[in-house]
Amino acid sequence: MTGDRFCGDGGSVIGGGSRVPTDPAEYQHPAVYAGIGCNRLRCRQCESWVRQQPLVVCEGDARNHLAELYAAEDWGTLPYMKRTTPGRTSDRLYVCRCTAWLETVGHSMEDPDFDPLTDPVLPWRCAGHPAPALPVELNGLQIGSCTDLRDVVRRIADGWAPIDLQNGEREGPAVWLVWLYAYLLGLPEADRLSEAAAELLQETDPRLRGVVLFLFESVPGAAGIERVIQFAEEAAPDEVVRGYPVPEATAPHCRRVLDVLIARVIQRFEPDPLHERARDVVRRLLTQRTSEKIEMRWEQIRDLARRDGEWLARNAADVVRVHQYFWKSLLRGLLFTPGEALVTVGGVSLIRARVIDLAELRKWLKEPQNKAQAWVKVLAAAIARAEAHGAGDRGADRKKTKKGVLRTVSPDFPDFPEPRAIDARRSWTARFDSYDQRNEDFYYAIELQEAGRRAALIMAKVASPLSDRSTPAFVDEIARDLARVAAGGKSNTAYRGPGELARFRRDELTD
Repeated sequence: MTGDRFCGDGGSVIGGGSRVPTDPAEYQHPAVYAGIGCNRLRCRQCESWVRQQPLVVCEGDARNHLAELYAAEDWGTLPYMKRTTPGRTSDRLYVCRCTAWLETVGHSMEDPDFDPLTDPVLPWRCAGHPAPALPVELNGLQIGSCTDLRDVVRRIADGWAPIDLQNGEREGPAVWLVWLYAYLLGLPEADRLSEAAAELLQETDPRLRGVVLFLFESVPGAAGIERVIQFAEEAAPDEVVRGYPVPEATAPHCRRVLDVLIARVIQRFEPDPLHERARDVVRRLLTQRTSEKIEMRWEQIRDLARRDGEWLARNAADVVRVHQYFWKSLLRGLLFTPGEALVTVGGVSLIRARVIDLAELRKWLKEPQNKAQAWVKVLAAAIARAEAHGAGDRGADRKKTKKGVLRTVSPDFPDFPEPRAIDARRSWTARFDSYDQRNEDFYYAIELQEAGRRAALIMAKVASPLSDRSTPAFVDEIARDLARVAAGGKSNTAYRGPGELARFRRDELTD
């Protein structure tokens, strides 16, 4: 018996209208959407296998006929039994040598949300399922040690179903591929299947990519996950956050490489090099601008906060500076970490960096679910301090250009007065001009020099760095961006500055 081949939550009893497989190798893997009844339940008291038959009920108490029921082939022929028909609820009778249970819907033997008023307490548990004997034929296709499993993955993506899961709108290629992986689990063919799927991620068919990504999001520990992580490390950020269609998946009906990375980070493995590589890509994406908005399902945010909450809290300002819409979900996620320290760290970081509307934050803090919390008082006090500090220098910090765009002139932004080399003959210096708070852009006037003499004056627009302003990395990021503009020799913006910098006259600026 393969150790991992047990039904989730101890196995399930299920109503007569649902499926109990006849193949002992089929079981309820937690990653497979389709719910089934366990066909290898065993009683822990009498140690007998549990038997079941659908659409039959006992007109009395079935526990009074246990021996006869357990021995009979067809329970519907017994005088005290009655056949039923499928309806809104359907009956399925379960019997072992010491007890019986009539199921109409479905219950897990170890339900994580156990309700003592409605859930049964039964001595039955999944006894484990054998791996299938290969080769095995599934819906006309034989799968064995010599099968080209890349071809199998392509067939599934094109609509070939290895099994009818009777799963309604959740029936489809992505679910079939996860089912096949779970069915083969414990055999070398399971690893070969997931590795073949990972290889196909390089192909451009959107449906195929969606099916492959769904597999690795569902089973982030599967062989081949390193290929997916490497793909994310080498691909452009927009490629990592782009969604591929998976109509049979729960909403949103698409999957991204990012979803696989998050699944790998939040899976309860001990941290390993693959975990750290996936985590680093997620962190980078959260602090990087992409053309597509990065959306996350609530459970992803919550579980990511549980797994990497300290980093999220300490870098909250950098994340929200790039993804403004994310602040509320981020703070809510940090509430699911132990204690209140991380939500306080994250909230104060957002307030000090002024990356969100403080009035909106105050409004959220007053919502009923947040009232009377200690962390709320800390953030409210931080908001008050920030507003008091901001009121004193708001008038001095802002100037208006001729076009009416509000910009900030601040001593906090560095100048670069010492020449920096472009090549053997050319160099540049730069002086801070202004900061467009609305768009998070910096403006610098750059002097280009050739052979030690001024050759041109250009204007540079630089995106707000992601690093903390108090660190050397903040200056380094600005310098790198300015160097790229200087090397091109032309202004990268139509803006010409408000005119405060006398040494950079607008009529001298080079387009």
